[in-house]
Amino acid sequence: LKFSPKFPILDRQMAYPIWRKKQIHFNPMTSNSEEQEVVEIGSPLKFDSNNPWKIKKTITPQLLNLVISHSETFDYILPYWNLDNAKQLVNGALKGVAMWDVINDTKCNEDAGFIFQRLNNKDDDYSLSVMGLFNTHRLGVGDEIGLYWHPRFQTFMFAILSKVCRKKMFLFGNLIETGPVQTIHTNNMMHMTKKITSQDIAFGELRISSLVMFDCILQYWNLELATSLVNGNVEHVGLWDATEQNYGRTNRYEDARFTFRKLSRDEYSLTCMTLINDRGLGVDDVIGLCWNPIVSKFIFKLISKVCRKKTFSNTPGVMTRDLIETTGPAIIFDLRNISYLGKFIAPQNIAQGTLEISSFQTSEYILPYWKLDKAKSLVNGNVELVGVWDVTAEKYGRTIRYEDVGFTFSKLDNLDYSLSCMALINDRGLGVGDEIWLCWNPIISKFIFKIISKVCRKKTFSNTPGVMTRDLIETTGPAIIFDLRNISYLGKFIAPQNIAQGTL
Repeated sequence: LKFSPKFPILDRQMAYPIWRKKQIHFNPMTSNSEEQEVVEIGSPLKFDSNNPWKIKKTITPQLLNLVISHSETFDYILPYWNLDNAKQLVNGALKGVAMWDVINDTKCNEDAGFIFQRLNNKDDDYSLSVMGLFNTHRLGVGDEIGLYWHPRFQTFMFAILSKVCRKKMFLFGNLIETGPVQTIHTNNMMHMTKKITSQDIAFGELRISSLVMFDCILQYWNLELATSLVNGNVEHVGLWDATEQNYGRTNRYEDARFTFRKLSRDEYSLTCMTLINDRGLGVDDVIGLCWNPIVSKFIFKLISKVCRKKTFSNTPGVMTRDLIETTGPAIIFDLRNISYLGKFIAPQNIAQGTLEISSFQTSEYILPYWKLDKAKSLVNGNVELVGVWDVTAEKYGRTIRYEDVGFTFSKLDNLDYSLSCMALINDRGLGVGDEIWLCWNPIISKFIFKIISKVCRKKTFSNTPGVMTRDLIETTGPAIIFDLRNISYLGKFIAPQNIAQGTL
């Protein structure tokens, strides 16, 4: 179960100022002046948004303000400042700076008390006051933080890169820390998986054994908080639902209250009725849970849901047949292994703005993942409002959720079914022969749509005898299939004129 905060990135479509390194310049004509001259030097710089965390600091007992070396300041910060502000800083001005805490996704402006200034030491280092962030995140000795200056937003970006944690154990009735120090990053935390029980749902809580507690949770808590918990105090905790993280969405439950408490010597309880209801958790659903010490919150993820096939009852002597759930083996919908229904676009799909799904496909690939009352309503002829998420560009970090668009799913006279989605067809420019994938995701209770391939045609100039002008036309030869699973790229080496003219 991996989770990392979503860091802001540079918008590559926006125009940027020209960034250059700064250098203190000694001018013999002004050698008696106390003010130092700062000039820009060298060729334009490119900001490396793929590896921005150039300034990394480990917390020490004496650290009150971050000391940023002269070289770090001139290599990674001042190149992205305008020249006037850089001159003021170098000459001793206290600069209030904006700060973006990417852990909590909060931004403070220049008057929030974050001061950047030059130090009067032999190395000409600089200092950044961030004690407020240290207190907010309960940073301890050995924790590592990262920092960089974001040229687009003109702000410092702050993140915790790793936390130092130690296992906990009881010794003579007291909780102590033991064993070697562990450096915890976002991708090396222990996590637990759990099957939901009827007791969890009835009481609106997740019960966690003492063994799992000490292995997967308490080792990432600071000793004071862990001691309070095991001594029977109720602790208020934060929780982020990262189930939809792959679709670019995390529910942070900013206004919800979750509590964590000890039930007995062998069991603990995380109260989360809101989460259970929001996710529609059922018996035997599998969830993942861990405590992330970097964000100081529980990270939850629904991994799989238990679903059942639907069929019509066949009671002798009864004319009407109800839709019921079968008593056979359950169907497990697993986010790690989603099966899609494939379909090629036909002319009527474009003309009518609908996708037809056969009765068999609906019974096999959609209705098993619907709640029984909703499935009954659909097969009895009612039009059901449904959500659709377009994840075609998912690998590029974009999901179109269509929050304000009404899609409907309904039964046709021929007993097949129809998903009305004119907005989606138009937005994606679907054409005859294009291949799409579709599934119903019961974890988010929405249709998931993606284009797999598009039908395209070569272009050529017309060559009509006696006609001077030539139009660009599509050839009538075999179609060209653009398949997202097998993309061919055009490679190119950058030439001097590309850089000078800003063109390819």
